[in-house]
Amino acid sequence: MAPFKQTTLPAHYRGDQTFGRPTEYRPEYCQLVIDKMREGISLGAFAGVIGVSRDTVYRWVREHTDFSDAVSRARAGQQLAWELKLLRSRKGAETSAAIFALKNIAPDQWRDMRSVDHQHSMKVETLTDAQLYAIASQKAGANGTVIEGEWHRTDLDPQQ
Repeated sequence: MAPFKQTTLPAHYRGDQTFGRPTEYRPEYCQLVIDKMREGISLGAFAGVIGVSRDTVYRWVREHTDFSDAVSRARAGQQLAWELKLLRSRKGAETSAAIFALKNIAPDQWRDMRSVDHQHSMKVETLTDAQLYAIASQKAGANGTVIEGEWHRTDLDPQQ
């Protein structure tokens, strides 16, 4: 690296030239990423197909709006491929693999749903110390690990 910053253009510069390493991005990658991800491969695997790093492909997503749009459409095709694979599979490892893949590809649509309904009829502030201790004892279970201590409201304490 030169000890000083170059402030003038080279003598052989033409107005339409750019400097630096030429990009490996090609517009035809837009259709290729759609086609390959429809087969079920990931965006990282697509990078391997075209012989570039994953970082390069993710940079293209940020820098090229047409490629970013193609990747968005390709992800839907990828999900379709895995859902079709799940529908064709029998029980066993193939089914488990397809479900695992779908949970990672589309976590907003393929996740384990857990629904817990919490409805309380009383407020903690209305319970006595004995009632709170009884609740804590039940939660401790058979091992008897209950934290001993007293609770004080410091915001109402006139001595502070």
